[in-house]
This record gives sequence, structure tokens and C-alpha cells, in this order.
Amino acid sequence: MRVYVEGWDTSANEARRLAKSAGIELAARMDGDITHMVVGYGVRMKAAHHEFSVSSGVPLLSPDEFRALVTGDAGETRPLGEIKTGPPEAEPVARSRHWTGPREHRGHGPAFDHGMWVFPLFTCGIATPFMFAYRGAKTGSWWTALWGVLYGFLVGFGVMAIGAGEPMAIYGTAAFAVSTLAGTFHVAMAFRTPRNS
Repeated sequence: MRVYVEGWDTSANEARRLAKSAGIELAARMDGDITHMVVGYGVRMKAAHHEFSVSSGVPLLSPDEFRALVTGDAGETRPLGEIKTGPPEAEPVARSRHWTGPREHRGHGPAFDHGMWVFPLFTCGIATPFMFAYRGAKTGSWWTALWGVLYGFLVGFGVMAIGAGEPMAIYGTAAFAVSTLAGTFHVAMAFRTPRNS
């Protein structure tokens, strides 16, 4: 049994903890090897998950339905071998009235799962002391320093989004290219017109 859990709200995180306690393998993304898909209550409904479920024969479950599948009527985690993992037609799904269904898979890959989202903050942290030291040397304005910090953040976001894969890579490439060119031009112009105050 291999489960993909969509969402990072409380219900989705509880489903992940339940899967780990039952010895169920968690998939990092929606792929052809998963046997079940669990969608958190905080995730909006889109067609992609339904299409994947129908075409791949993967049951689409809410967190409560997944808990019922794993724990059974007793409410206790059952051994992995006792969990029913048959085809989706053998597991009719009664939708919770609170469940809004899945949203479209956005292609967030291992880059997000492994904390690469901190990379923009890292590059921003590098840009900050450099740009304020540049301001302290009386060669640039405060606006130059603040723009430098913003460019550092956008460059970091671009690298992170490119690492996350499609479709985020498109936005990442644009952010990286624009911020790099604009930042280089801005700093070059600031050095070209030094200020004494």
C-alpha cells in the first residue's frame, strides 16, 4: 500500500501520521505507483485528481475515509496486512459533507518537500548586509539598499521555483531572469552615480 496525501492542513498531516503509524509508505507526489490518494479538507476541488483516480484506478479518499480504512470499526490502527487495498470499485466512497474535494495538482515536487522554500530567505539574507554596507559607504541611497534586498529575494524565489519543477519552473525562470537583470542594472547605475549623503 502506497499513499499520496494532498494538502498541508491539520487533516492532511493527521492522515500522514496515521499512515506512518500503520507502516504505510507515503508517496512524495502523485505518481503511477500509488494505491490510494487522500485529500485534505483544506484543499479545493479541481478535475485533475478525479481524472487521475479514474484513469489509474486509485481510490480518492477524504481524511476520515482514510482513517476508517486504516483503523476499521474499532478505531485502532490495524496491521498493514489487514488493510483492504483492492480496486476502487470494491471500496465505495461516501463523501463527507464537509469535504470540498481535491484541487489540481500543481507540480510541487521534492524541492518544496525538503524545505527549499527557505532559499529565497537565504539569498535575501546575503543581499541585506551587502546592500546596507554599500549604503554605509555613501555610494548609494536607501532605496538602492532596499531594492537590493528585494532582488536577492526574487533571485532566491526563482531558483526555488525552478527546482520545484513544472509548472512553477516557468514563473521561477521569469523571476530569476528579470530580477537578475534589473538588479544588475540598478546596482551598476548606483555605482555610476555615487552620492555623498
